[in-house]
Amino acid sequence: MLMLECLSFILGQFGLTESPAKMKPVLAVVAYINIAVAHVKHNGIVIRPCHLNAHTGKAHVSGKFVLGVLLCLTSTLSATSVIAIRTASKTIVLGGDSKVNGPHSGLACKTNVANNVAYGYGGILSVSKVHFAISDIVRRNLKGGGNLATRVNAVEREVAPQIVELLTKVKQDDPLGYEKKLSGQVALEIVFAAVEEHIPKMMVFYLKAETAPAKDGRVVLKAQRYSCPGDCPDGTAYIALGFRDAADEDFAKHPSMVAQLGVERTVRHLIEDEVIDSPNDVGLPITIIRLSDNGIEWVEDSEQCKNDRESESKGRALAPSSPSR
Repeated sequence: MLMLECLSFILGQFGLTESPAKMKPVLAVVAYINIAVAHVKHNGIVIRPCHLNAHTGKAHVSGKFVLGVLLCLTSTLSATSVIAIRTASKTIVLGGDSKVNGPHSGLACKTNVANNVAYGYGGILSVSKVHFAISDIVRRNLKGGGNLATRVNAVEREVAPQIVELLTKVKQDDPLGYEKKLSGQVALEIVFAAVEEHIPKMMVFYLKAETAPAKDGRVVLKAQRYSCPGDCPDGTAYIALGFRDAADEDFAKHPSMVAQLGVERTVRHLIEDEVIDSPNDVGLPITIIRLSDNGIEWVEDSEQCKNDRESESKGRALAPSSPSR
């Protein structure tokens, strides 16, 4: 039944909305469906179908269907929209949406706080088959000692090998699809923010799949970093993860937006831009966290984030929830 539900999700992307039970006849021919899974749009990994050939009505096969099944059955995919802004007054505001894509869609907390560090991420939330859950990795490593950089390093050290394993599996199952859709793209990105010595600091790391694989065929990742203060000469920064086109355009057209709306309303407004621009991929509720020399405070929390923190305190694994009805 899980396979049928997965196929129902995939075929639904083509406008085919029959019930799972009615999907059984297509099992024998479903391999001819062209699924460009794991398409990276502005660093946010999502499932994307290719269009049927308008002239023949048939799907042109350019990748292996097994890749679609692999990710569909094992992954929770997140088309994140996360915005972080650091102002000249040394305030950081971090916000994100809550929508989760995939056959097990629902809501998830993509921006949260652990051990006095705020964070937000985009990419693959979880892959149950290999027990990968980015929220667990982040929160576990943020519990460690040391400054922000030390703890970010710890997150990267644990998560990078797991991303390598996942992408290498994808590459082995569908070399052509991997080269077309993932090679040279950012596979995971996380922004962190903390207050150290009364100064709000922000760090971002990106894990990018290199175009040249290792000799053994394994995927090679390149880690990229950005810090503010550090890489921002004037002490201000605008960071957007995942779906960001509408937000980037709006922010560029209105350089006085922060002064006019305030930083919290600006972050919310920019995420709302993405909700409107990509409603199938980005959705409410929006969570917003503010960092200043006084510490960290929630501007807008969500039930999903509250549940994650409660689950962590009770030692349970974090997982997406079903959307509210």
